[in-house]
Amino acid sequence: MDAAESYSYPGGGELDLEDTFRLVEVQPGERDAPVTVHLLAASLHGCPQYEALSYAWGDATQTEAIHVVALASRGDASSTTTTTTTTTTSLSVTRSCAAALRRLRLPTEPRLLWIDAICIDQSSVPERNHQLSLMPQIYSGAACVVVYLGESSDAEDSDDAMDWLRETQDPWLTSGRQAVPGAISSLLGRPWFLRTWVLQEIQLARRASVVCGTREVGWEALNELRYMIDNNSRAEPLPYAVQSLTDKSGRGRRKTWVPPYPVRLLQLLQNTRYLEATDARNKLYAVLPLLDWEDQQRNLSVDSGDGNHAPFAIPKGDYSRSPAETFAQLGRALIDTLGLNVLCSIVTPTKVPGLPTWAPDWSTHALRSSRGTKGRTHLRKGWAFSDARASSSLVSRGTADGAGDKPWRFSEYMTPEGSQSTQLHVRAATVGTIVQLGELCDVYRDYLPLEQWESICEPRHLGETGPEMLTPFVETLFGTLRPYADMMLEAVQKVKEFHRQGPIGQHDGKATCPDGRALLRHLFVSWTPSYRVQAEQIFSHCHGRKFFVADTGFLGLAPEAAVVGDRVVGIEGLKVPVVARSAGDSDASVLALRLVGQCYAEGALNAAVGYEEAIIR
Repeated sequence: MDAAESYSYPGGGELDLEDTFRLVEVQPGERDAPVTVHLLAASLHGCPQYEALSYAWGDATQTEAIHVVALASRGDASSTTTTTTTTTTSLSVTRSCAAALRRLRLPTEPRLLWIDAICIDQSSVPERNHQLSLMPQIYSGAACVVVYLGESSDAEDSDDAMDWLRETQDPWLTSGRQAVPGAISSLLGRPWFLRTWVLQEIQLARRASVVCGTREVGWEALNELRYMIDNNSRAEPLPYAVQSLTDKSGRGRRKTWVPPYPVRLLQLLQNTRYLEATDARNKLYAVLPLLDWEDQQRNLSVDSGDGNHAPFAIPKGDYSRSPAETFAQLGRALIDTLGLNVLCSIVTPTKVPGLPTWAPDWSTHALRSSRGTKGRTHLRKGWAFSDARASSSLVSRGTADGAGDKPWRFSEYMTPEGSQSTQLHVRAATVGTIVQLGELCDVYRDYLPLEQWESICEPRHLGETGPEMLTPFVETLFGTLRPYADMMLEAVQKVKEFHRQGPIGQHDGKATCPDGRALLRHLFVSWTPSYRVQAEQIFSHCHGRKFFVADTGFLGLAPEAAVVGDRVVGIEGLKVPVVARSAGDSDASVLALRLVGQCYAEGALNAAVGYEEAIIR
């Protein structure tokens, strides 16, 4: 048999053992020479020393061919001689992968790497499932995980950023080089920091290094960025990957109370929602090993009886199941375990075809997120997400909301298209219908249209009421946190004055607007800490939301996808109201809804009466 015919995957044998995986032996060569590799089969329990590559795949349509050389030995039955033959085939990889191979290739000797896109046959679902289960061991077994950020860029001053990071690691380098905020921001804005997989790849690594062009630094250098950010109230907070991974020691974890496994899983999914994955299912599969790692650090075991392991069926890595099946199974398990407050994580429109609206789509996200110059929580995609109000009430210590009688149930039904799906049965009451809807607030585009929102209010909404003499409109902007009425009024006035100065251009990542003004999110930085934190509540409460007026007189803040005509609905067992719209494909005898997302409307749940059976599809 010809050597090429012996393999179904270019240059690599079948992985027929439970602990086998492939390694890439990158052949030596000059910088611009074609890339040639050998694929070797290895065992987790007896493999040579290797490094693992962590990189951003890049555009899957932009590919480049590399040479894969397969070696095969053949003995002659009539003699004792053995002949080694080689067969070279081409394998298409993304340009980003090819660039990483050229950069990491050594000039005079081979380099042994593990690279997911090459070492796993991406066309084989069984192999992908099998290798997915081995990935935590592959990364933890690597001598080093090499992070490839891409090539250097003069426009971004990436060499300056890397040199500064290197000097923070080496006390003998005393050039006095100062960090360039723009260069650091550009470096942290590279696609690698937006990947979901990097959390597992770095967290499980024995050692990690970061490569950008010709520069290389240890991962520990990023610790210095944490100190710089913590001491600068105007600095942009770090990407979530850096915030969560710079300290991997695990110190103190055993002494602190550990939330139950389902709560930690939900919080991790929320925190990583703004990160990206080529395959939607990897938003779950990439983070599950992180929880196992945490348990190992705390010396927890499955049989410990401490409630820290999931009492529900987590979808295991199975690429034969569609993203809709995976997220629906996960959503149902979370709801049955934690209760209906899981619906607070709903964001629409979904990117996953066929996914019921009661099941969170973890591959999509809205602008909604908490922030603050003191809390250091960022708003933008790929950066930290922390909405404590959506998760802190899910569970008390030791007892989940889902315990006891459940005011919900699931059932199967047939869609108009003839496919089977699952619907959620609840008891719901309509609080009102949205009749006026304001423009979207986007703090990171310096847009909080308070005057436009005021223009859709009725006169009674703008009149002062209550002991604090605040208008219902102002109360809605700040939610339930209202310690200083004078501060709230001054903050509203300051935001209005900001917008009266006219629109501003693009300035993402810069400290000031093009005309020299402070950015909207820095409007209260000079205020005393107690006032500043409270004033910034207007940002966290309004960002990513639209102001609305309901036909019943309620004011509120709706999710980005809301439209006029949507309902404001209260659901038994859910601690916040939601925006929903008619499903339009069910028996008229029962209220059928599709969720849009959670909303804020003070007093709406207290006014909800006449709860009736409803289904959410």
